[in-house]
Amino acid sequence: RYHWQGTILEAEFDVKLPQDVTVVVQEHAAPARLTERTPWSTYSVVGVGAPPFTLADVEVDVPRL
Repeated sequence: RYHWQGTILEAEFDVKLPQDVTVVVQEHAAPARLTERTPWSTYSVVGVGAPPFTLADVEVDVPRL
């Protein structure tokens, strides 16, 4: 499972935390959770699964035992 995190900038709202949300970036959406409000009035957001943004291709090489 892919774990991702980010920051919500220019947040002009105030909510009780933690708070389940849906993050939408262009045409992509993903369930997430607002976890904290920073001293700069931004929010930290985390999610598990496919993120609402495009990922670069990743190659994983697992050595054989």
